[in-house]
Amino acid sequence: MIIGPAKEDDWDWISQQHAQTAWESLSPERQSEVSVDDVASKIADQVAKSREQHGITNQVFVAFDSTGNRNGFVWVDQILSGFTGKTQAYILDVVVLKEYRRKGIGRMLMAEAEAWAKRNGFDYIGLNVSSRNEAAIALYREEGFEIETFRMWKKIG
Repeated sequence: MIIGPAKEDDWDWISQQHAQTAWESLSPERQSEVSVDDVASKIADQVAKSREQHGITNQVFVAFDSTGNRNGFVWVDQILSGFTGKTQAYILDVVVLKEYRRKGIGRMLMAEAEAWAKRNGFDYIGLNVSSRNEAAIALYREEGFEIETFRMWKKIG
């Protein structure tokens, strides 16, 4: 397994995977209200904006197998915490393709994100996770992450 910084030709693939993850994190009710293509379009806009605004303040690391196939990625950035007012590292997304899961790749990508955060002087690293993604929640807990907040929503119209 090789993990390295994303290259320009990785970004279309990263955007597609990021959109799929976003789609899968929606509840079935929310999925019925928006198409996966709508989500992909919004994600593409967000990716372009993030890359334009943040430059080197964020990094994507891609995992490749020995044949050069992409296995997954982790996208780490910095945010200003609305609770503490301090800048901290923040994982925007972690993706491991289904056929490569349960092989330690997610753990290696998380370690790479944490190493990036330490190199850049951050004391904390955070992330969001879908409440239905039990495998990811278990991994993050094993890696020492603690629940800080729950994001909830209610349809009112």
